[in-house]
Amino acid sequence: MQPNGDIVCGSSDGEVRIFTREKERWADEKDIKEFEEKVAGSAIPQEVLGDINKEKLPGLSALKQKGIPLLPFLVAASPLLLV
Repeated sequence: MQPNGDIVCGSSDGEVRIFTREKERWADEKDIKEFEEKVAGSAIPQEVLGDINKEKLPGLSALKQKGIPLLPFLVAASPLLLV
């Protein structure tokens, strides 16, 4: 979360995206459509989820809870991650 409220995230497709509520910083319609198509085509097969019970996952309210930064932990646990 950025100080201005924007959310920055990286994804497995190697792209970094910034989500914002400020219309002047929105992507154009072509890029939004492309993003929506990528999302629609990225369903995770149930076999990949293993023992995760989707019905027991927390709801959207869990997204409002502050998490802990993982990068310092990952770097300390596996210095090769940065290679």
